[in-house]
Amino acid sequence: MIETRVVHPALAHHGKDLEGLVDHSLRVVARRETAATKQKKQKKQKKQKKQKKQKKQKKQKKQKKQKKQKKQKKQKKQKKQKKQKK
Repeated sequence: MIETRVVHPALAHHGKDLEGLVDHSLRVVARRETAATKQKKQKKQKKQKKQKKQKKQKKQKKQKKQKKQKKQKKQKKQKKQKKQKK
C-alpha cells in the first residue's frame, strides 16, 4: 500500500502538508490558552490586591474608632474625677 499525503490546495505552492498546518494551529491554540491563563492570573492577583487593600483600610478604620472611643472614655473618666473632687 502506498502512503499518500493530502496537501491543502492553498499551501500546495509552499510545499507544506496538512500535518504542518495542524501543528501550527495547535501552537496558536496553545498560545491563546497561555494568554488566557495569564489574563486570568492577572485578574486574580488584582482581585487579591484589592481585597488586601480593603482589609487593611477596614483594620485601620477599626483601630481609629477604638482609639477615639478609648480617648472619649478617658476624658469622661477625668471629667467624672474632677466633678468628684469639687
